[in-house]
Amino acid sequence: MNNYTYNKIIKKYGKDAQCDMMIEKCAELIAALNRFKRGRTGLKPVLEEIADVQIMIDQMYILFDSFSINQIKERKIQLMIKRLEEEK
Repeated sequence: MNNYTYNKIIKKYGKDAQCDMMIEKCAELIAALNRFKRGRTGLKPVLEEIADVQIMIDQMYILFDSFSINQIKERKIQLMIKRLEEEK
């Protein structure tokens, strides 16, 4: 999906509603992962929830400072790489 579509969604529902939806979708993913780990569901529901969360993350990039988010992500990835190298 492109930013044009996400912007239309955000404009229609608003920032607060989309933040609430992000929380809801994350909770649904957590529940699906727990059911999957316990063998109570298959992979498809987990994949569905991951897709929903990714859609909401894409909207969060628009609502919040995507440049800063990417900088923070890069720093965190570098820390993970450093930890992996230290564990060798």
